[in-house]
Amino acid sequence: MGKNFAKIGISGALLAAIAYKSNAKTATSTDTVVDVLNFAQTLEYLEASFYTMGASSAVILGGDMAIFNQIKKHELSHVTFLKKGYFAV
Repeated sequence: MGKNFAKIGISGALLAAIAYKSNAKTATSTDTVVDVLNFAQTLEYLEASFYTMGASSAVILGGDMAIFNQIKKHELSHVTFLKKGYFAV
């Protein structure tokens, strides 16, 4: 069951990225690196929240919980990296 939730989370993030790009008029030279990093950070917060909520629910069972927790740790580290690395400057 946890693997299915992981797939949903990844699919959701991809769909959000596609929707963002399709709703944007077009990428222009006015798009900055900061804009892209802000968008990436938003996605990382979304993914970290998804896995944190899933890990704290009673939905994930057995060996899937270890996988879910590992993915959660990765997503939280991505958030930390962006906060400390790019946005601390």
